[in-house]
Amino acid sequence: MRLNQQHSYRQKDHMEYSQSTAGESSLFAEQFVPVGIRAVALTRALEHWASRYPSTIPYALPVAMAHSFAWPWLDVDDLLRGSKATMWIFGSDNMLDTNVMAPNEVEAMLQRQRETAAGASPDPQDECDVMLSEIRTEITGQPLFASMGPMWQEALDRTLTARLFEHVHGAAIAAGARPPSLEEYLDQSGPSFGSDFIHLGRIICTEDLSILPHLDRLTAALKEYRMVGRLSNDLYEYEREMAEPAPLNVLMFGVNRQWVTEQIALHLDRCEEILEPLIADGSGAALGIVRLAHWVATYYRGSGDWHVRT
Repeated sequence: MRLNQQHSYRQKDHMEYSQSTAGESSLFAEQFVPVGIRAVALTRALEHWASRYPSTIPYALPVAMAHSFAWPWLDVDDLLRGSKATMWIFGSDNMLDTNVMAPNEVEAMLQRQRETAAGASPDPQDECDVMLSEIRTEITGQPLFASMGPMWQEALDRTLTARLFEHVHGAAIAAGARPPSLEEYLDQSGPSFGSDFIHLGRIICTEDLSILPHLDRLTAALKEYRMVGRLSNDLYEYEREMAEPAPLNVLMFGVNRQWVTEQIALHLDRCEEILEPLIADGSGAALGIVRLAHWVATYYRGSGDWHVRT
């Protein structure tokens, strides 16, 4: 999807509210109130959709805010299609994080999810499995699925493999084993954030065939974005994660918070640099990824809550 001039994006997102004039406040409202209205509409649409998947309903509001900010030019139906996979990522991740499961149980569950994404019938008693099947059904009906379906399934496989890595090593460390190296953690754990799976699916649902020549650049940028998300989660959710049954976090590997902060900034810069030519050419897909990367980093830094706390 290409952007009209009215959807142009200025990299400077932050304003000093205390120093803004009345005229600036009016301009600020004109820019951001429509995004807020879209976020309300998308929240309601996600809550209605998730009524069949009640454990994911608490994620509707933060997901709607993020996607409405990143793609304010999309209508609610297209935003909804792109948001469902994010709801699944959070719901299925929370199920792993909050339940004590043996590695073979986790591996069996993840394998079932792989099979569901490939077209197998879901387990009707497994909410996340049924949700994934619905998402797949919607995606397979799109014209881009013939070209991008294998990429989408490979992205999910990377996410599930990373989740197994985290669970196995987190449990082993909790039992007294030595952790893997920092390099192995960053390489193996990054895809667990799920950005490739989410956004390749969103592209399938909301873009057309003209996007195909740009997939190499988009997927390269998504690798940087997933590290922004992975490291932001680790940095700002450390205390929450340490209370989980099998935690694994970059701060367990001898690095300090300043190093992680610098790495987040580095991956943000790389993501922008990779996508700059596509953004200059009017690519909404590229622009949305950059906007969402900044949203995610800023949301975590501001102690924004994705997960339900009990």
